[in-house]
Order: sequence, then structure tokens, then C-alpha cells
Amino acid sequence: MRFKKSENIIHRKIGEEYFLIDSSRDELHAFNETGNLIWELFMKGLNKTQIADRLSKIYEINDREAIKDIEEFIIELKNKGIVE
Repeated sequence: MRFKKSENIIHRKIGEEYFLIDSSRDELHAFNETGNLIWELFMKGLNKTQIADRLSKIYEINDREAIKDIEEFIIELKNKGIVE
């Protein structure tokens, strides 16, 4: 699974929080450290399986749970127009 970041999306860390800013809609989307890790790894070109492998090692969860979390995060991003 590959996706493309929408043109108007800006990724920022402000303090200890992570945000995706949609400059075309003046919308701010906050997410946690896990969401940030998923975002950064996708932007580096890793696929869902590679990201799940990293998440399972970092958070000591099984691959199935990691993939479920990734898929839910991606659906949320798509529904908000953050990725295509």
C-alpha cells in the first residue's frame, strides 16, 4: 500500500505534539507519537508490512495488531483528505 500526501499538507511538531496542517482548508489535525511514527515511515517510502514490523518491535505488539492500527490510521487520513 502506497499513498501520496496531499499537496497542501504540512507536518509539524509543536512542543510534544504532532500535527498535520491542511493549509487549503485551514484545518489542524493532531496525532500521537505512534501516528507520527507511521506518518514518517510512510513518507520515507516504507510499506505497511515494514511499518508493522517496526511497530511490533517498538510497542511489543503482534504484527496483526500493528497492521490493524496502521490501516485505521490510513483510513482516517484518507477520510480527512490528508492522503490520496
